[in-house]
Amino acid sequence: MGKFLLLLPVAALAGCHGSINSDIEVGRGEEWSSGARSINGSIVVGDDAGVGGGLYSINGRIEVGENANVATIRTINGSVIVGNGSRTGTINTVNGDVRFGAEVVVDGDVELVNGGVECERGCRVFGDVGSVNGQIQLADADIGGDVIIYNGRIAIDDSTVAGSVQVKKPNGSFDNRRLPRVVIGPNTRVRGEMRFERPVELFLHETAETGAITGADPVTFSGDRPDT
Repeated sequence: MGKFLLLLPVAALAGCHGSINSDIEVGRGEEWSSGARSINGSIVVGDDAGVGGGLYSINGRIEVGENANVATIRTINGSVIVGNGSRTGTINTVNGDVRFGAEVVVDGDVELVNGGVECERGCRVFGDVGSVNGQIQLADADIGGDVIIYNGRIAIDDSTVAGSVQVKKPNGSFDNRRLPRVVIGPNTRVRGEMRFERPVELFLHETAETGAITGADPVTFSGDRPDT
């Protein structure tokens, strides 16, 4: 990850189910071999459904029900909601949050520009999780790549991050009065390094395990959350 390439390939989506100014719905248990594209409308995938192609929305949310299986998800202006037990490919959003239910699996990256990521218990992301401006909140998660922000917050509990945790320096100036806050909570393992390219507030639980820490001095805490 790291490039946050969030282009919506409208011209390349010939053969998809398409709609302008209306929603697209994949019914419960339906199987679509191709994807869906919506301009000014939402895309809703029902429980136990399968979509073999990508889901793309310019202005509208994308909602995936429980125990569904879909490919790539991309939105320009709209949130992404994935229900319990579902599986997706890479997820990209420009303006919108991403919310996962329990036991969701992502076969790729989760990349956001303006928005946050929140998951319930048991989520697994095989790639990176990153946001330019937003909060990343993980609990009982398994992340196969890196966790990255530029501005915002990271809170990780009872999780394993196979890669690194990074706060990158934004291009241009940034406001030192609003420091990114990073909380590595109870029973969390960061197998890679913790690297900070700008000042941050870093809190590290006494039971957490991490690789080398560069660019910040951690404050150790006990209990569920830091006192400050």
